Amino acid sequence: MKMMSKSLVAAAVLAATSTSAMAELSANASLVSNYVFRGFSYSDEGPALQGGLDYAHESGIYVGTWLSTIDNGVDSGFEYDYYLGFANQINEFGYDLGYVVYSTNDDAKFGNDYREFYLKGSYNMFSLGYYNGDQKGVADSDYTYLELGADIEGVLPEDITINLHYGIYDPDVVGASNVNDFSVGVSKNFSGFDVNLTYTSEDATDQDYVWLGVSKEFAL
Repeated sequence: MKMMSKSLVAAAVLAATSTSAMAELSANASLVSNYVFRGFSYSDEGPALQGGLDYAHESGIYVGTWLSTIDNGVDSGFEYDYYLGFANQINEFGYDLGYVVYSTNDDAKFGNDYREFYLKGSYNMFSLGYYNGDQKGVADSDYTYLELGADIEGVLPEDITINLHYGIYDPDVVGASNVNDFSVGVSKNFSGFDVNLTYTSEDATDQDYVWLGVSKEFAL
């Protein structure tokens, strides 16, 4: 369950704000020690292989897909997401709005698709995201998710970035409680490879994870 990468947002914004910019086709691949999304592990606390393909048009429109191996503790399979959106920038304020579907190879084992509309904004190091979604074919499954983030540079040596995240999952069900998750991590680029070490926690099951990820993006 991954949204478009920051580099793709940057490419879409650049293409939309520069008359000389060309549309960009890119791919990405990653290996993580634990596939964690919004505080929960989708790989049974084990490693996962992930990758995606993205296209950003000069108008600011982008489209992409992303895949990951998954494991629910009983069955293993794979997740595939696809999304469409528009990203642009006004002075120092960036925005990104779109639609994403989270699917798996077997609904019976992993559940029906999740679908979300999203709106994200950014200013300098800070970001804010709002997501409104539901689960296909499941009654009373509407929810919203709000996230705050910051990528802090220049504090740690060796061009290491501090990554902060806080999210609130709010199910639209009477009597259901919100779920809060947060993460703090560090990341650095080594010869074109992005390496991150992250601590993640959520308060629904009180699970804490420390996981490592290595990823690389390719211009096509």
